[in-house]
Amino acid sequence: MFHKNIKLILIYKVYERCSVTIYMEEEKKFTRDKDEKIRLIFQTFADLVNEKGYENISIRDITTRAEIGIGTVYRYFPKGKPSIVSGFFEHAKEKILDINAIKKIGDKNLSAIFDLYIRNHLKTHRENFEIHRAYEQAILANKELFSNVKNSVDDMFKDIVDTYKKENIFRGVPDDLLLKNNILFFNLIEAIIHRHLFIIPFFETDEELVEFIKILIMCIIKTQV
Repeated sequence: MFHKNIKLILIYKVYERCSVTIYMEEEKKFTRDKDEKIRLIFQTFADLVNEKGYENISIRDITTRAEIGIGTVYRYFPKGKPSIVSGFFEHAKEKILDINAIKKIGDKNLSAIFDLYIRNHLKTHRENFEIHRAYEQAILANKELFSNVKNSVDDMFKDIVDTYKKENIFRGVPDDLLLKNNILFFNLIEAIIHRHLFIIPFFETDEELVEFIKILIMCIIKTQV
């Protein structure tokens, strides 16, 4: 009886471990599938905007081109096209603003922080060249969408400032100035990189571009001291 109970316990433990492993693999697969679908929606949306213009496409156009169900789009983007636009910027933000990297660098080394920040902007723009071009076209074509994105950016940086405070980053800087500068620098970097990549490449190398923006930002900060 004793040995039988031991066997049952061992079988249960093996079953429990296998169940956990299967669950973790399924969860990874679900996350991977979700990320792939979101990426597909972003790319399909961008392709259609570049072809037809923001106002001339529908969610049905996206699902037909991407060969996915309309419910899949609304599951991830409840408000349709406006949600896709704001969702892309939210997705890009996570790649650009690396809080953990900033913590490792230390908030006293502003030059290194802005170097990382600018390079992340540049990398994200390059990796998503067509998507960025389409999304900016969409925003300029729709005033309400433009306003929504602006508000989303403002809200995004309010959350970031709260995170800075919780992590004791830039603790000597007043909240209002920290928020104002984050929004200013984000838009400044976006504008210069956009001009350089999409219109006229006025720097020969990435190093020149990064150094120029970094010097510009550091000059702005010096005028505030």
